Amino acid sequence: MLKRSWFLGVALPLILLGAQFEVTFSAPIEDALKSLKGLAVKERLARLESEARKEGSVRWASSTPQAWAEPALQLFRNRYPMIQVEYMRQSGRVLAERIVREHRGGKYDVDIVGTSAVTFAGMKDAGVIAPYVSPEAAQLRPNMRDPAGWWVAYFGNIQAIICNKNRVKNAPNDWKDFLDPKWKGEFSIDDTRYE
Repeated sequence: MLKRSWFLGVALPLILLGAQFEVTFSAPIEDALKSLKGLAVKERLARLESEARKEGSVRWASSTPQAWAEPALQLFRNRYPMIQVEYMRQSGRVLAERIVREHRGGKYDVDIVGTSAVTFAGMKDAGVIAPYVSPEAAQLRPNMRDPAGWWVAYFGNIQAIICNKNRVKNAPNDWKDFLDPKWKGEFSIDDTRYE
């Protein structure tokens, strides 16, 4: 959540590019993002960099392990040594609940939040994040970014339905299909998470 101005919340993603992120915001962010529309890429970046230098620090909270985030953090630190970047890791659900709760309380302590698709949806529905279409996102493959600017990603977790074709003739096509009573007691879910 932006406790200062909005510029670092936009500038860090320009550098991180790949990190799955959303820009969190306080009330003025929408106006600030509108003010960037129509600017040429170089002009937009120059303005963001100028304002980010004035702020001097940015807070990024994510469910991404520190070791995975470190290369992006180091790129940012090398490019902007005068801007302190703070990284905090929390599980996605805990982080999302914290962000929503703090937003409702008027506390904007995080500039960038990185989380999974599941917790992202809750934050979007709660109205605590804003889309931002970075010109740099065009460098990413289309399936690794949202055209409306809600997210970008550098990796994906696959959630799949796997069936024994000798036992299951009409396999479910969607997770919602498991709500059908015919599947009761006929499937299992692995409770171990693998990255």
